[in-house]
Amino acid sequence: MHSRGVVHCDIKLSNIFGIKDEESDCPEVHLKVSDFGLALTLDPSTRKAYMPLKAGTFNYLAPEINNVLS
Repeated sequence: MHSRGVVHCDIKLSNIFGIKDEESDCPEVHLKVSDFGLALTLDPSTRKAYMPLKAGTFNYLAPEINNVLS
């Protein structure tokens, strides 16, 4: 996601799920990220994103978020 210019903005344990692959000879757990409701795209020139309103869980906001309202 990040290499494609997408910032999740609210990644926390409740938005990460482990999916077990039962069909494999060696069962693996794959992590999946959910809840992209606050996702933003990065400005390619500055590699920053602007969040126009205060939303999400403050302690989990991405460091790329610029100008978050106080």
